Amino acid sequence: AQELVNIGDFITYSLTAYDSAGVPNTASFGPSEFQIIDTLGVILVLDDSPAAVLDFKVDESSKDRPVLSPMVGRSSSGSIATWLTDAGYVVDVIPAAGVTVGDFAGYQAVVLAAGNNAGPAADTATRTALQTYAASGGKILVEGGEVGYDALSSPGYPAFAAEVLHAVDWVADNAGSLMLAPGMEYHPLVTIPHMLPGTMNLNYVGYGDEDAIVPAADAFAVVVPISHQTDGGIIIYDDNPAPQSAQIVFMTFNIEALDPAVGVQVIENTMAFLLAAEAPPTCSVSGRVTLAGQTDHSGVLIDLGGGRTTLSDAAGNWSFADLYAGMYSIIASKDNWSTHRQ
Repeated sequence: AQELVNIGDFITYSLTAYDSAGVPNTASFGPSEFQIIDTLGVILVLDDSPAAVLDFKVDESSKDRPVLSPMVGRSSSGSIATWLTDAGYVVDVIPAAGVTVGDFAGYQAVVLAAGNNAGPAADTATRTALQTYAASGGKILVEGGEVGYDALSSPGYPAFAAEVLHAVDWVADNAGSLMLAPGMEYHPLVTIPHMLPGTMNLNYVGYGDEDAIVPAADAFAVVVPISHQTDGGIIIYDDNPAPQSAQIVFMTFNIEALDPAVGVQVIENTMAFLLAAEAPPTCSVSGRVTLAGQTDHSGVLIDLGGGRTTLSDAAGNWSFADLYAGMYSIIASKDNWSTHRQ
C-alpha cells in the first residue's frame, strides 16, 4: 500500500550491495535517514569576506586617490545566509576561494557575497567557476561594493565583467543612496514579496561600500544611485525574454551598508525573482508586407530580433508565435529592395 509523505516526515533507508559470484558477497550500509522539508530553494553562498588591504582608486577626474588606512571589513555572507534561512531557504556557506563549478551542483542559485571587500573576486578559480556556471544558465547573485571596480578598472577581470556582471564601465564610488530606476516601480524584483521603498539610504563608510556601474547593452538597472541615475545600482541580466525571472543579478553595493530592515527585503526579493517560475510565452504578432508594383509578395525576410526570422508568403503575410509580451522591433528586407524598420 502506498503511504503519503508529509513535510517533516523522516525517511529511513538501508543499502545492500551484491556481486555476481556464485555465492554472492554482500555489503550493507545503514540505516540512514533524511527528513522531508519545506523550502523555497537551496542556495549556496560563497563567502568572499573582506580583508584589510591598501588600494588605490581613480575618481571621475582620473586622479589617484590613495587610501591611507585599511577599512574595517564588513562581511555580508552571514547576513545574507541568515536572511535567506529565515525566509525559508536552505543555505550553505563556503569560502569563495578555490571553488569549482562542481561545487555548485545541487543548488538552485549561487551567491557571491563580497560585502565591502577591497579585493573581491580576486581568486581565478572562483571567477572561472562562476563564468562556467553562468554559461550553463545557472542563477547567480553577485553582491559587493567593490566588485565592479576591480572587474572593470583595476586589476581588471574583463571576462568576468562580461560573462557574469554584464557591465562595461565603472563610474564612481560613493554614488549616493539608492532609488528605483524610472519605469521600474512595478518590476517584480522591487515588489515581490516586499514593496521596496522608493529611496534606500546607504551608509557609505569607504569605497568598498558602493560603486556606480554602467550596465552592458544586454542588461539593465532596476535600482540606481541617486547621483548617477543612468548607472546601476542593481543590474539585471537575463538569458531569455521571460519577464517573471532572470539569470543574474549584480548588486553594486555592500548589502551591509543598507539599513538591515531594508537589506533583508532586498535579498528576499532578489532571490524570489531569480527563482520565480517562468510561464511559457503565449503572445503572437503578425502582419502583411507588400512589394510595390508586384503581385507576388513572398520572400521578404521579417526579422524580429533575437534570432527570430521568417519569410512572407505570396500574399505578403507573416507571423510569429510563442512570444512574451513586450516591445519588439521588426525589420523587413529583401535583396534589391529597400529595408523597412518598424
